Amino acid sequence: MGNVVDYWRLTKPRVTLAIFLLFFLAVLAGYGGDSSLSKTEQFRKITLGSMIVLTAVSGSNVLNNRMDYDIDGIMGRTKNREIPSGRISIKAAQCFGLQFIIISAVLALVLGDHFPTLLLLGLASYLLIYTLALKRTSVLNVLGAAPAVASPVWIGWILGKGYLDLAGFLTGVLVMIWGPLHLWSLAAVYSEDYRSAAIPMLPSIIGVRRSCWYILTSAMALSIGSLSLFFLGYYGLMYFAGVTLASTVLVTFSIMTVARPSGRRNWIMYKFSAPYMVIVLLFAAIDRFLVA
Repeated sequence: MGNVVDYWRLTKPRVTLAIFLLFFLAVLAGYGGDSSLSKTEQFRKITLGSMIVLTAVSGSNVLNNRMDYDIDGIMGRTKNREIPSGRISIKAAQCFGLQFIIISAVLALVLGDHFPTLLLLGLASYLLIYTLALKRTSVLNVLGAAPAVASPVWIGWILGKGYLDLAGFLTGVLVMIWGPLHLWSLAAVYSEDYRSAAIPMLPSIIGVRRSCWYILTSAMALSIGSLSLFFLGYYGLMYFAGVTLASTVLVTFSIMTVARPSGRRNWIMYKFSAPYMVIVLLFAAIDRFLVA
């Protein structure tokens, strides 16, 4: 049941690509700290790390689809996904997702050091805390997924730097702030979907208009946090210029949704919030190599 394309879509490839980009850009942003490793050994570790992130994120997305298939069938945005539409069975999806998770766990054990712990943190955060425990019960559910989006960044930073320093840790914290901002922006667009499925996302509980204030506050905190890494001396002028532009746009869109709420403005905010952290890490990586 289901063809190759169906199984490919079950992994949420756009989400997987976005998280992988955060991981790989974190490798580049932190690169150059540990000179004791040979180029061959560095390449081996980065390759293994890439495979860990790709398999873990893909497997997590598949299992998320499996655990949420009932509510996916209710919401207009997700009712045509592979499981609720019947193209892939629950059992097949579960086996498919677990295979990815097992592969990622084995590779993390081969890589050793802190990588199994960070993998476990990411999986537990997304699958257990967010999907199973909080998504259907708490209005603050998206906070449970925050470590899941930060752990690939920390893995990437360790692979590039050789260790997790304060700059790498804070970069991961920025991603933890970005995750809820992006998910709330999504929920503001599809609040009726979440309300119909009885999922207590912030906009569906307190209303889209009020939730836009939370989104604006998060956007301001994220922008200040991103720029603070320049003032702390971790990145240079190239980073400052790129992040200033991206943050200005992010906060401007947030203010627009508060000042004059509309479906179109919420959609624009959601679409721009998606690549924001990729842009930040891209300029961090460019800045790092310019300084090097």
